[in-house]
Amino acid sequence: MTATIALVRSVVGLGGRFPELLRRRIVMPTGWLPLPPPGWAHAARTCLAALLALYLAYVFELDSPSSAAVTVFIVAHPVHGMVWSKCLYRGGGTLIGGLIALILAACFAQTPILYLAVFGVWVGCCTAAATVLRNFRSYGAVLAGYTVGLISLPGVAETPDRILTLAANRVAVVMLGVMCSALVGSLLSRRQTAGTLTERLRRSLLDLMTFIDQALSGDRTVALSARHGAVRATVLDLDNLIEFAALETAAMSRQADAQRASVVAMLGALTAASAAHDALMTAERRPGPYHEVLTRAVAAVRIRLADLIGLLRAGDRVATVDGARRILTELGAIRDAVEVALSPQDVTTLIAQDRLCELLDAVTAAIDGAIGVNARPVEERGAIVIYHRDWRWAAVNGLRATAAVWLAGLLWIATAWPAGAAMVMTTVPNVALLAQRDRPGRDAMAFVKGTVLAAALALVYLVFVIPQIDNFPLLALVLTVTLFPAMLVSLNPKSAFIGLGILVFFPTFLAPGNPMHYDVVGLLNTALAMIAGAALAALIYALILPVNPRRQVRDLVRAIVRDVQALPRLRRPLPPAAWETRMHVRLLRLGARIRASDVDQDGLMQGGYAALRVGREILRLQVLRAQLAPLSPAVQATVAPVLKALRALRAGPEIVAHQADDAAQALVEVAATNPELLEARVARVVASLLEISLLLRRYRYFFRAALSLMGKSS
Repeated sequence: MTATIALVRSVVGLGGRFPELLRRRIVMPTGWLPLPPPGWAHAARTCLAALLALYLAYVFELDSPSSAAVTVFIVAHPVHGMVWSKCLYRGGGTLIGGLIALILAACFAQTPILYLAVFGVWVGCCTAAATVLRNFRSYGAVLAGYTVGLISLPGVAETPDRILTLAANRVAVVMLGVMCSALVGSLLSRRQTAGTLTERLRRSLLDLMTFIDQALSGDRTVALSARHGAVRATVLDLDNLIEFAALETAAMSRQADAQRASVVAMLGALTAASAAHDALMTAERRPGPYHEVLTRAVAAVRIRLADLIGLLRAGDRVATVDGARRILTELGAIRDAVEVALSPQDVTTLIAQDRLCELLDAVTAAIDGAIGVNARPVEERGAIVIYHRDWRWAAVNGLRATAAVWLAGLLWIATAWPAGAAMVMTTVPNVALLAQRDRPGRDAMAFVKGTVLAAALALVYLVFVIPQIDNFPLLALVLTVTLFPAMLVSLNPKSAFIGLGILVFFPTFLAPGNPMHYDVVGLLNTALAMIAGAALAALIYALILPVNPRRQVRDLVRAIVRDVQALPRLRRPLPPAAWETRMHVRLLRLGARIRASDVDQDGLMQGGYAALRVGREILRLQVLRAQLAPLSPAVQATVAPVLKALRALRAGPEIVAHQADDAAQALVEVAATNPELLEARVARVVASLLEISLLLRRYRYFFRAALSLMGKSS
């Protein structure tokens, strides 16, 4: 048994090197054949896996062999680890959907109205769950919903006694497609997610350090806001790669927690850099007694950042690790020197110094995490991460999906259309799958176009091409003529749903079987039903709880400010990593929804970022107040009213800002009259209070608008 496992691992490992060996064979020694673009290689692998699934479905004499090929196209992804993840959740969703299909068919096979009612509720619940889940877990939840219809609707309509057979066949063809996709991906693609993650991590660190250097440069002409959004998107994308890389190798799975901690640290450094930039600009305009100390510290930090940027650009792994360790030591010494110089007596410089210390802490954590990931096995460090979950939008998506099932089902029953089940089976997946899109109506129309093209191509093939074919190799060749270009079209974001429509419905309409049935009338009926189902999905998104990007923007802004108000109410302070990641995800989504609304609302993004910083300061205040409470009850008494006012932010951001200013002034006096206090800690409290005051005043219109929306909603 051990020898067998070792042999399998060797074969799979050789398969992972196959593309590199093939590359060398093609380009050496003559170089006469140019290498195809990466997208072409991915399309070729996917087509090969689909044809393999179709062939094996013939061999095993499965019903609906085209479904095995369609499964391959659905789970296709250029990154190997992502294929495994999608296959895993597609398989799980299909099994759950098959089980529910059996239960519904057993209970309601003779009562189609009750069947559609319960089926609609199930699809709605799965769609709502998919809205709050992430990555391919979301896809698995949607699949568990609409698979019930794919299995049981034909049986309920025609042969209820064959439900078990239909369920078994559906599970079999999906699992066959999943296994073929995973097998071909394992043999013909390198396990590149781990390498991609390492490279992306290096580039993200490089982008982050460049951004920090620009923030500390004092150049007011640098457009930090646009650069900030780009770096944030790059860093957040690492989280998906971490999850997919963990599926490729056990070593990457063990390092996943440490990698996520590094991502969180990078997000913290990104926020701290912007805060430091604002504070340094203010200190530059109004220099205080300690300004020279601040200037020297910033210059020293920028020198180390320049060294680190040079190492990251060079890309030498060993040199980067060794150099980064040295830079970490030097940054730690600079940070300690700045900490000693903190004094509440120079308020302007105090804020800038404190923000610089915060930035150095975050940079140290980010670099240290990167060293652990790239150079040596790391000790697992869990990062407490909370992602944004829009429960209201989940309910809307669930209700819309339920309404789609009921509406399509009632149309089927009312018209007594023999192909009505196909219409329902097309409408329901479209509505459920597009619920996660920012512009689902537009994507649904693109899917209609792909469905129409698939029907036209299938008709041409059925009448003119397939009758001339008498063996599988020739069938595979002629199918590839259509599937390969469609796969390339699906890789373009602008035409993705047109290509996907062709990939899903062309094999479905053509239904290549063994033996082949040349039923042109049946093809036209099925095509008409599925085109009608795709069009109905687009109509549903236009009429039933239509997606309003502006409303989504308002909901996100409201959620952001509501969470700021809730922070002081928490009995236990929220972990900074949880606040940081959730807010950055929200800001990323806010930017996407602003773009979907076709409205220039840069002020909203800046206000949302200000809310992120206010929340960070609230969390710092809670920690510092707990540390200083045993030393001085005066600190506790001074900070408590500000936190209470933040809980009632609806009274007005200016009122809370005024209270924060008063508290900061009172603490300056406390520090002056109580030399036994740790001056640096009191200085940090003062800096946080003044930062809150500054942000609430500067972005008061953002907070006012959000609070007005919250008042109307309540």
